[in-house]
Amino acid sequence: MNPTTRFLGVALAISLSAVIFLGSVIFLGFDESHINKKLNELEIGKNVPNYKFLNRNVLEFLNGKNGVLSPEFNDREKSHLEDVRRLFSMSKVLLLISIGIFCAVSVIFLKKMNGKYNRKIFFGKTLLHAGVATLAFSFVIYILMNFNFGSSFDVFHRIFFKEGTYLFNPETEMLTRLYPEEIFQNLAARISASILILSSAATIIGYYTLKSKAAKSS
Repeated sequence: MNPTTRFLGVALAISLSAVIFLGSVIFLGFDESHINKKLNELEIGKNVPNYKFLNRNVLEFLNGKNGVLSPEFNDREKSHLEDVRRLFSMSKVLLLISIGIFCAVSVIFLKKMNGKYNRKIFFGKTLLHAGVATLAFSFVIYILMNFNFGSSFDVFHRIFFKEGTYLFNPETEMLTRLYPEEIFQNLAARISASILILSSAATIIGYYTLKSKAAKSS
């Protein structure tokens, strides 16, 4: 494999991993019906009777569909949600860029390389490498989120938010009453499971694509 082909393969594998990871976060992390279901199971309605309205208000705000948050959130909470919205917007941009890179590299390779089996080897290796790398990463995240969620959640916030901007008092502030830790733990596990399934599928497809090529060559 020449340097150009190797570079295209690395770019394709990284972009595919990013699509799997970011796609799972964006499409599962903001699922209103699922969050409402979990809030109902946790009996949030006892302390927050209008939790469905507030949840929709927050999700629409984060998705850019509504620029106004309910007055039940104070300035500190609104500031934090602004930070979350910026992070979410950045994630959507990165997802679109990753999809664009994946499509562009695929087209470049298909025009550059001739021969059916060359293409099969290239895409088989790409799927296998992207799947294995994403699988390993998501497995670590899954373990951390399920067995040491509190510390992992705190580290996540320390990385992406300024210290002191994401801790709230459940007695006086709405966010922690509306979204207890169990909600984030459930969403993290759901997202991790999705990434594990998609990356496993990529790994299996890549493996059998290469295996079928090897069988035909022998």
